[in-house]
Formats: sequence, structure tokens, C-alpha cells
Amino acid sequence: MLRLSLPLLLLAVYATSAAARGPSEEDIAQQRLLAEQCQQQDAAACEALGMDVPDGPMDAFPLARYAPEYPSMTARRGVIAACAIRFDIAADGRTTNICTKCNTNASSHPLADTFEKKFKQAATKAVSKWRYATPNGYRADAKTVLNFSLKNTSSATIAALEKPAHPYCKEEQGGAEQKLDEPRIGDPK
Repeated sequence: MLRLSLPLLLLAVYATSAAARGPSEEDIAQQRLLAEQCQQQDAAACEALGMDVPDGPMDAFPLARYAPEYPSMTARRGVIAACAIRFDIAADGRTTNICTKCNTNASSHPLADTFEKKFKQAATKAVSKWRYATPNGYRADAKTVLNFSLKNTSSATIAALEKPAHPYCKEEQGGAEQKLDEPRIGDPK
């Protein structure tokens, strides 16, 4: 059994609650400045944001991106995953219409579907907390890939993991399914 002293326990609780609060206004201002510099092809600013240098104008700048929580049941079993995510960014910078497709290194395991579901939930939860600056308003069809790997995972295992194609998302609107790429009720024009 792991025993923590009271000061360490309080430090752990403080760190967890600080992370849950999200970035401060100062942090957001710094992220916005880095995003503007990245927009102007500043490679160091792009690297600080964890982005590639854009090949054209960006219509959304990341202000807050949170790493997903690794699903404990998959970590205990050494399962890794790559999750492709497609989402929209609302005019207020919140992510919406998030859909996720994950591939794991345990596709033949009896719990493979459960593992995929756990990774999808973790990835979706993380992306739902992300915030962007959107100078042009609403941004549809943003894409990213989140990789889940453990410290002791070999680079060969990670390289062998097939990256999933970005999901083809469907939504329920009044009982009828609509493709993500089609205009949806309430979407800005």
C-alpha cells in the first residue's frame, strides 16, 4: 500500500485542482501571442505550441490543450492507442461535434472493444476541454491525432501501430443522420 505524508498529499491535491482549473488569463495571453507568431511562420513559436509551421493562414489558434488521461485499465495491460479526432470549433473557441476513432495494439484481445471505447472516451474528454481563438468565427472540420503510449513501450511497437483514418462522423438531428460535411441545423453559414 502506498502511503503519502500529509504535505505530499496536499501538494498532489493542489496540483490536481490547479490542472482542473485550466490556464490562467496570463497563460492564455501567452498562448495567443505564440499562436500569432506561429501564424507568421515562427518555427520556435509553433514548436512551443506543439504545432507544425502552417503552410497558410490559420483560422483557429490553440489557447488551451489538455493531455488526455490514460485509461487505467488499458495502462495496466500495456495497451497503447492512436486516436484520430475530428471536431468543430465554435465562435467562442469551444470544441463541438467531437468524434473519435482509435486503433490499439490489442485488436485480437477479448476486451479490444472495451479498450477502444476507453481510449475514445479519454480522447473525447480531453478535446472537449480544449479552447481556441477563432479570428474568423466558427471553424468546421478540425482534425488531430492523439497518441497514447507508455514509457516502457518500444519505438518499434509504437511505429507498428496503425494510425486510424479520421472518422467519418454522423450526428442525430431530429431523428435523421447527417454527415459531418453537410450543413447541419444551427450551423453558421
